[in-house]
Amino acid sequence: MKSWQAIDDSPKIRALYYTEMQRENGHPDFEYTRRKFRELDIEEKRRNVLIKKALDRMNHYYDDAEEVVTPKPIDEEANRRKRVEMLLKEEAEIDQEQKQVKTTAKKDMEEMISVGRFDFDANVGENRVCPRCGSNRIMTTAYREEHEAFECLSCHFLWKEPKHEMKAIEKPAEKVYALTPAEKPESQLGIPSTPSGFGFERDKPQRRMKSIMKVLISVLVGSIVTLVGVGIVLWEAYNRLFWTIIFVWFIPIPLIFFGGFFVVLGVIIFLSSLPTFSGSLPTKKKIVAGILVVLISGLILWSVPSIYTYLRQISGATPSHDELLNYALSLINSDRAALGIQNVSFSEVNSAQRHADDMLKYDFFSHWDTSGYKPYMRYTLAGDKGAVAENIAAFTQGAPSDVKKALKTLEWNMINDDAEWNWGHRDNILDGFHNKVSIGISYDENHVYFVQDLVNEYIQWSMSSAAQTGEVALVGSLSKSVSLSQINIFYDSLPSNLTANELEKSPYNGAYAQGTFVGMVLPYGYESTQGITITAQTWIQSGSSFQIEFNLSPAFNMNGKGIYTLYLQSDNQDSLTSYSIWRD
Repeated sequence: MKSWQAIDDSPKIRALYYTEMQRENGHPDFEYTRRKFRELDIEEKRRNVLIKKALDRMNHYYDDAEEVVTPKPIDEEANRRKRVEMLLKEEAEIDQEQKQVKTTAKKDMEEMISVGRFDFDANVGENRVCPRCGSNRIMTTAYREEHEAFECLSCHFLWKEPKHEMKAIEKPAEKVYALTPAEKPESQLGIPSTPSGFGFERDKPQRRMKSIMKVLISVLVGSIVTLVGVGIVLWEAYNRLFWTIIFVWFIPIPLIFFGGFFVVLGVIIFLSSLPTFSGSLPTKKKIVAGILVVLISGLILWSVPSIYTYLRQISGATPSHDELLNYALSLINSDRAALGIQNVSFSEVNSAQRHADDMLKYDFFSHWDTSGYKPYMRYTLAGDKGAVAENIAAFTQGAPSDVKKALKTLEWNMINDDAEWNWGHRDNILDGFHNKVSIGISYDENHVYFVQDLVNEYIQWSMSSAAQTGEVALVGSLSKSVSLSQINIFYDSLPSNLTANELEKSPYNGAYAQGTFVGMVLPYGYESTQGITITAQTWIQSGSSFQIEFNLSPAFNMNGKGIYTLYLQSDNQDSLTSYSIWRD
């Protein structure tokens, strides 16, 4: 206020100050103004009372003068004493009222100065905004019995509101910055317009929400940076590219160093957010938050291989399974074409893939599977009767991450480095009579299994049946111009389940045989030189069509229960079938 005398002398200026004070709705800055107005009101009231009494006395005097011609004698001394008593009484009332005003103001000021830090119920503080600028960055500055005082941190606007239910929160002594009465200037009676003189903090829910947002951003950035670093390191490790060099300002730096740098940087960013977050939580919530951080970190680490594989797939680094099958077929046909041998095409039977999956699942390497079946048995069970011969190859540890590279290496070994197996894999791949192949590929981070079921598939079957009594009927047509000469019969005992350890031992860890030779099925007038001879009841071949009927009872009577496999032979001794019949 520039001049209280001007306010006192000018009702217009005083009215303007009243209007401003009402507009600010009890702003703490007007505390001093309100007290001055009270004093001015009391003074004005006192003057009005004196003026009124003076006017009353004047009116009474003139009224009496009109009624009484002869004025009564006036006791001046009595009137003087009466006026003095009246004035003294009025002064005493005014002094008492002023004393009460000063006492109330002092009490209010002491309460505002000594107030600590307070927190509101969540549903009160969440919706409070500054009435001037609309900001929700609100701090509590003081409270009294009737109302609360607040300050906006954006525009430093202060105001009061009716008191809500409040609860005091302990505040460390070192964080209380309230002025003591000794430090307060005597001339300063109002509340400061800046928050520097009071101990208060930002509303706790607001501060906690800000901390949570900082944590979420830090966790997100740290996770992304860490995953980038892990991806680079894994890429280098799996591809054996530890010496990949990149140039930074013409300085050669191994790429794997950048991956490690990103991993460390991401972890630092991630961990740096935890103290900020945990500092705003109570003890129980800190424990829960710590458990969640451990679980999330473990989940991220556990998911790194899957994330890496997925990233390779979506980036095209990891081919699809169909792409791998086509690539394996191209390797086989490339080796056959190099020697002028006809290409093979895909068989409709998935026996090879089933066996590759079985080997990967149970971690073994054998032509036998965990049910004890051999390749020709599996091929029959898969739904076909063509003559099958199987190759298997694998990386059982330390497999390249590039599956195509692994398949190419395994194919090259079977063609060019197969002396240990008497070149059986090579001969099977380069057999010119094969026209179909069933391919199986299964792999993980350390294993690659590659199965080739090469097949002679030249018969379109009209009927093929085998009864437990031994009656067999084979009817179909040939897609290749060959003459049928005989059917060789081989016997295997009924298989039993095998464990992975058993499959790694002899005889299951080597080449497989066709079983025990039993004898032959021949047209009428022919006889086998070894084993039994079963004369066909019907043996008709007309052009590409044929019909053969016979009874396996002599073989059943000789060997009993087991698996009997029929190899239909052409005149050049190429097998057209490997048809297995179960007798149990």
